[in-house]
Amino acid sequence: MENKKKFIQNLNSIQGSIIAVVYTFEGENAPGFKHYDVWRSNVIADWINAINEIGCKPYIIDVRTFISKAMMDTLPHLDFIINLNAGNINLDNLGLIPSVCSFLNIPCIPCSSGVCSVGEDKFFANTIAKNSLIKVPKSYPDNIEGGIIRHRNYGSSIGIRKTASETTCKENEISQEFIVGTDITIPILFNPLNSKLELLPAIAYMHHKGEDWYLGEKEKISHDYDKVSVRLPIEVSKEILNLAKSFDISTFCRIDTRVKNFKDFEIDTITLDNLYFIEINPTPTIHNTINFANAINELNKSDSHYGAFNLYKKHVKDYTVTGYILTSAIFAIKAKHSQWQD
Repeated sequence: MENKKKFIQNLNSIQGSIIAVVYTFEGENAPGFKHYDVWRSNVIADWINAINEIGCKPYIIDVRTFISKAMMDTLPHLDFIINLNAGNINLDNLGLIPSVCSFLNIPCIPCSSGVCSVGEDKFFANTIAKNSLIKVPKSYPDNIEGGIIRHRNYGSSIGIRKTASETTCKENEISQEFIVGTDITIPILFNPLNSKLELLPAIAYMHHKGEDWYLGEKEKISHDYDKVSVRLPIEVSKEILNLAKSFDISTFCRIDTRVKNFKDFEIDTITLDNLYFIEINPTPTIHNTINFANAINELNKSDSHYGAFNLYKKHVKDYTVTGYILTSAIFAIKAKHSQWQD
């Protein structure tokens, strides 16, 4: 009861905050902003609506204007900044907005430039994951069948392909053993009710193409699969959470995995022996009809976020999952910096 009372007090206390949404303009052609993927208008719209629904004020600005105003000291007062500058060809530019946020001493959602740069680079992310109890696919020759090639920096399944005798890795690509099985993505979110980083229900990609199927670029566009909620065993959930914390995640992220020979979607078939780390996304796409939303909508009474989300729905008119995620992120930032008043 005390946690619920404090949750409501904290929810009320953030009303009136000014939250900037900094996005990559779709027509931007500067070399530093060249991108393989753009935050679409529905993503920006969901964030704006989320800001409004919790009683805060949105400030919408493109990356170029934000940087210019930041350097000229002409930005208005901002309490938080949401970083939608993602999908860049050059990984260095992914840290641009959070770096400026650090310079301005304004909290950046979802993460710092360090977390963004290390997490989005699959080579470094795999290196960190190797120090955990989660398995990592072994390196594999790029010109021999039996492997899979991924770009170090790209997301959205861009450029993923199987290895064969005629394939070669291009610049900034890595080749690994292909794990025969199923793709499972695991959303992770700060719980605003108990102030802990926790897993949401995992989402498995159900398909009918056999275990050699993988979530490639074409498959993601065609949506030739069904998304199925999967409950992870406690020991697996614990190690996934520890891995997220090792990347210094404090607000939210998504960890993509591959489960070897996973067919029946039963919880007891997922173990630390057959779960493989693929990548972590510290700046995942958030809007009302994507994996985080699917996971939140799959919550049941056994999930730790169940009470927090229900409490949010009870006290926020016209609630959305993006609004809940935004609230959770703000709570995480304030908790991390001990900014709540007792």
